Amino acid sequence: MYIFKIFQMLLMAVTWTNIEVDVPVYSSIDEYITIPEATLTENGNIVIDENMYYVYDGVDNNFRSDIETNYLGRIRYMIKAVFPTYHIESKQEIIFNVIDIDNPTILTVPTFTILLGEKIPDVKIGLDYKDNFYQKNELIVNVLSLDTVNNKKVGRYPITYQVIDPSNNIETATSYIEVVDRIPPNIEKLKEVIIELGEEFNIRNFYKFTDDSGEYIDVILDDTNI
Repeated sequence: MYIFKIFQMLLMAVTWTNIEVDVPVYSSIDEYITIPEATLTENGNIVIDENMYYVYDGVDNNFRSDIETNYLGRIRYMIKAVFPTYHIESKQEIIFNVIDIDNPTILTVPTFTILLGEKIPDVKIGLDYKDNFYQKNELIVNVLSLDTVNNKKVGRYPITYQVIDPSNNIETATSYIEVVDRIPPNIEKLKEVIIELGEEFNIRNFYKFTDDSGEYIDVILDDTNI
């Protein structure tokens, strides 16, 4: 009987899965240390040991309290699976990848109003942001669609901010640059307004209307007092 048990044990194998685990920076390792799993098989068939347990502390002098998740990097850690019914133990090195998965936070998004023809301002002025792990000076700020802003044409032009941290987490926010025209159109008299009886009156024959925007000007004639 003892020889049979030894032979049976020789046919058994322990397979480990999830031996590389991503851990978000600053997280408690207790939420992730139990992710690796050990499975006992015999001739390819799964064997259930109701008394099976894991040892997470003290295996090859690896202690849970020594795991530091306040820094990015790879942590190697040993755990053990015990199948007491079959007198089988298996140690496995686990890799914990401490990573940053959180996007930066954009705190303040500025908007801009400029006069027609005015130079486009530095649109990063007034933008405020932060990150859960990296320093502000380590973050990259991109401004998209800035090349579509036409400061010679009245309108509201959207722009998009991208804030990227060194772990390639990206946060975006949309703002706009509004181009306004606050200079009234110019009216130039071409000649005296004299029309023949019954002649159709066209005000543009007597006045020239121009605007610094270069746009066509709609003219409304108030003839209530004529």
